[in-house]
Amino acid sequence: MLYLASKDSLLPTRTSLRFPMIPFFSNWTPWRSWTSVIIFWTTLLGGLEKLSTLILDCNNYNAHVKFPYMPSLTTLWINKNKISNLPIIVEEISCKFPNIKFISMMNNEAAPSYFNGGSLTQYMDYRQYVISQIPSLEVLDDTEVQEKERALARKTYRMQRIREGSRKRKELHR
Repeated sequence: MLYLASKDSLLPTRTSLRFPMIPFFSNWTPWRSWTSVIIFWTTLLGGLEKLSTLILDCNNYNAHVKFPYMPSLTTLWINKNKISNLPIIVEEISCKFPNIKFISMMNNEAAPSYFNGGSLTQYMDYRQYVISQIPSLEVLDDTEVQEKERALARKTYRMQRIREGSRKRKELHR
């Protein structure tokens, strides 16, 4: 049973939803509930074991959004959000969606392009970084990943992956 309460009575005072995986939220109010809504939806998403496409455009997500582990997901659109830290969101995506093939992050600060004030150099660096960190990627934004682009990305970010790997091994042995 999920109870929703609104100060302005815009929402029903009592709503019956029967989802076993949804947490119980009480005293839900529109002006301080976005964390609860995000927890609600990520909990709900975690129960969708065969979901292959997830579109989260225009949701004001930042780089610290936490997704449930979803190995069936192959397509993720997170366009027009508030994502500003590329390494954090890319790590979250690569860990939680191991079979991801299509990602679109257009119109986020972390994905510079001509449309949001980024230069061609920034856009190419962004693409190389994402491609180097997610080897299964086939399409990034609206452009297919070419094999020569993948090779250049591996070469450019090779040392970073080696350093990160040795740091993670050290953390595991502590």
